[in-house]
Amino acid sequence: MAGKETYSPLLIISGKGGVGKTTVSAALGLALARTGKRVLLVEVRGENRIPPLFEKSPAGYAEKEIAPNLYSISVTGEDAAREYLKIRLIVKLAYETLIEHPLFQFVIEAIPGLADLFSLGKIWDLHRFGHQRQKRWRYDYIILDSPPTGQGIPFLRAPEVIISTLRLGPVVMEARKIQKLLSDKSQTRLLIMTIPEEMAVSEAIEYWKRAKNELDILLGPLIINNVLPGLFSPEEKKWLSGHPGIPEPLAGLVEPARIRILREENQREEINRLKEEIRWGKFVEVPLFSQPDWEKKDLLEMGNLLGPELFPGFSGKIKGK
Repeated sequence: MAGKETYSPLLIISGKGGVGKTTVSAALGLALARTGKRVLLVEVRGENRIPPLFEKSPAGYAEKEIAPNLYSISVTGEDAAREYLKIRLIVKLAYETLIEHPLFQFVIEAIPGLADLFSLGKIWDLHRFGHQRQKRWRYDYIILDSPPTGQGIPFLRAPEVIISTLRLGPVVMEARKIQKLLSDKSQTRLLIMTIPEEMAVSEAIEYWKRAKNELDILLGPLIINNVLPGLFSPEEKKWLSGHPGIPEPLAGLVEPARIRILREENQREEINRLKEEIRWGKFVEVPLFSQPDWEKKDLLEMGNLLGPELFPGFSGKIKGK
C-alpha cells in the first residue's frame, strides 16, 4: 500500500473462561472510544459476544460500528483464509476453484496452527491498513479478545509453529510478518486476566509463566477482576468474629456479614498467592460489578477505572468536552 505506514497499538486480552475478558475488552474499548480514539474490538473462532453488549446484532466477518468510534469484528480462520487467497489470486476462476475444492476446509483444519495463523493475519492486516483497508483512517487501538488460557498460548504460537513446519513459501512469509508484530514491544501487549478464585489464579500463574518462557511478547499488567470491596473495618471484623452466641433475630443479620468477611479473606489469600508467584508483574484490581445485565454506563465505568492503569495520560473525558 502506498504512502507512509503507521501502526496501531494492539492489546491482546486473555484468561480463563468466565473471568470477564470479553466484558473488560468491551469496557476498555468504549472508554477509549469516548475520548475520541478509533477502536476495533476483535473476537476470534466465531465468537460474537461483544455486539450484544451494545444492543447490536453480531458483527460477523466485517467491521461494524457498535458505538461512536467503536467497531467490532468476528474473525474465523476459514474466512481469513478465503480473503487472503482472494487478494493474492488475481485470476477469479483460480480463486473460486480453490476455495470450493473439498480439500480446502480439510487443509485449513488439518495443518496445526494454520487456521489461527490466518486469523492473526487478518488482525495484522487491520493493524497495518486500518478500516476496510482504506486510506481514510486507521484504528488507534485494536483490542483482541483472545481464546481462553488453555488455547491462548497455542493461538499466539501459531506463527512460530507454521514457520517451523512449512519452512518456506508465501504462508511462512506471512507468519514472519505476524510474528514480528507480536514481538514488537512498542506495538503489542498481552494482558492476562483472572478472578480471585483458586482455579482461576492457578491458571493465570501457569499462563503467565508459559508466556514468559514460550512467547516473545510484552506482558502488560495482570488484571484481577471481580474483587470484593472491603465492607468492614478491622474493629468491626474483630467484633463480628468475637461474638459467636448472638441471639436471634440479630444472628440472622450477623451471619451474612461473617460470610462476606470470609469471602473477602479468601479472595485476598488468592491475590497474595498470585503476587507471590509473579513477583515481577504489575497488578490491576477491578472491583466486582454486580449488574446481571451490562449497560453502556456500567461498561464505561469499568473502562474508566482500567484506562489510567493501562494508558499513561488517559483522562476518561469525552473529546470536545
